[in-house]
Parts: sequence; C-alpha cells; structure tokens
Amino acid sequence: MDIYTILLLKEQLDDLDKKRIRLYNNIKKYCESLDPEYLKTLDYTELKEFFHALEFYLPESVQMVYRRIREEKYPELKKSCILSRIKSD
Repeated sequence: MDIYTILLLKEQLDDLDKKRIRLYNNIKKYCESLDPEYLKTLDYTELKEFFHALEFYLPESVQMVYRRIREEKYPELKKSCILSRIKSD
C-alpha cells in the first residue's frame, strides 16, 4: 500500500467523522424540538423503543413523559423504586 492510498483512507475517515458529528447534531436538534404531547399519542411499545434508542439525546421534558407513561402502565415499577429508596436510607 502506498502513502496516497493511506492518505485517501484518512480523508475518508475524516469525512465519516464529520458526517457522524452532523448526524449527532441533527438527532439532538430534532429530539429537543419534539413536542412532549405528541409522545403521549404513541403506542407504549413504540415509545419505549424510541426512548431506549435515544435516551441520551432526549431533553428532560421528553424523558419525563416516557417515565410517567411507563409508571401508568406498570405501577409496580414506581412502588419498587420507592421501596428500594426506603431500604437504602
């Protein structure tokens, strides 16, 4: 392999890094622009998949909608969290 091939590969890698950063920024921007009310219209399975795929991109308001819906669907999760907090204190 000659140095020009290596340089070409490095250039392609740099391009991929720029594309990755641009995609990250777009995902973050779109997640921040989500209307929390819209999420309430989704099926729980869709919402759960969405949340777990993008949890670290989502603003707190969107995360709270998911958590609230999850607690409504599975109230026992809320109780176990409360019990574990009490036991840890």
